[in-house]
Amino acid sequence: MRTPSKDLSLLQVVAALLHLGNVEFVTDPSDHEACLVAPGAPEQHLDAAAALLGVEAPGLLRALTTRTRMTPDGELCGGTGACAAVLKA
Repeated sequence: MRTPSKDLSLLQVVAALLHLGNVEFVTDPSDHEACLVAPGAPEQHLDAAAALLGVEAPGLLRALTTRTRMTPDGELCGGTGACAAVLKA
């Protein structure tokens, strides 16, 4: 059943995705396995997407630019390798 609250939540997610489409990622020059948000306007879009999703921008950036794998010994977390997460999209 549709409610105004559900409609608003859906629109916030769509708006956040549209903002993320404007974020430009670049390879970190000091660590070629890591990604950074290109400076300037795209960073504003990351902040807007985070606000719409109700999360903090650094946490959203970490979720977009790292990869966690489960192994028998536990979690293995690392960079995505030359912004592979962005290039997959």
